[in-house]
Amino acid sequence: GAMDHTILDCFVVINAKGWRLLGRPTLTVLIDVHSRCIVGWVLSFEPPSLFAVMECIKRANRPKLHLRERYPDDPELEDIFGKFDEIVVDNGWEFSGTSFEAAMTDIGTSVRWAPTRSPTYKAVVERFFGTLNSMLNRKLPGATFPIAQLRAWELDPQKDAVLTLDQLERLIWATISTYHLQQHRTLGAAPVRIWSEGVRECGIQVISDDQQLDKMAGAYETRSLSRSGVSIFNLQYHDPAITGPLLEKLAAREPVRGKAKGSARAKVTFKYNPANLGEIHV
Repeated sequence: GAMDHTILDCFVVINAKGWRLLGRPTLTVLIDVHSRCIVGWVLSFEPPSLFAVMECIKRANRPKLHLRERYPDDPELEDIFGKFDEIVVDNGWEFSGTSFEAAMTDIGTSVRWAPTRSPTYKAVVERFFGTLNSMLNRKLPGATFPIAQLRAWELDPQKDAVLTLDQLERLIWATISTYHLQQHRTLGAAPVRIWSEGVRECGIQVISDDQQLDKMAGAYETRSLSRSGVSIFNLQYHDPAITGPLLEKLAAREPVRGKAKGSARAKVTFKYNPANLGEIHV
């Protein structure tokens, strides 16, 4: 697989107690190099981030069941999913940190970092972005929001495409599905056909437990575990049923030197979803 980001040439708004301009979204995609199929993609409204990368990998692992109703004559579209043996990425901070590397190790995917200043190393992704922009721009509507509101956002109603988030996501799904079904100039066949042939020959690798995948594909930190749990982000994480037995098991392995008398502490690593601080996984 190969993964990268691009900024889309449109503006997106949401309606939450009045129209709210989110700005131009960043699209993160994970492409299968063999078939050129887009196995996972994520829209975000921040610079390329670890969250977008991890979410893209999780979405790639799941079948696209919602396409069954939309494309009843092309059931193979929902089967474009799975886990990669290897992913090629650049040296952006979201790919070069310990969190990404630790997640890929747990998932069982090796990482190949492209040499610096070598955009051709991920030429497959760059060519897809060019194709997507060409196909998507032909479908983008002009501004359909009130002129006064567009002017308040300092947008030009004659040249700026403005959509709701739901409209853009539907448009991207339609564009990618059309791309999968059309003949690819380099492959000489439709990407979905190449993918399906590969599936018949080799099957699909997949992590079947979504909850386990959520735990593996998270940001990575190291902290101290005490009887009161783990403290991070000015929050205290503590589950009485887990903390005591885990600390009892780990504290015996900690060096005695420097340990306060009567205290029980152990160094632990844990993972968490940056978009949901409701839980961590030690």
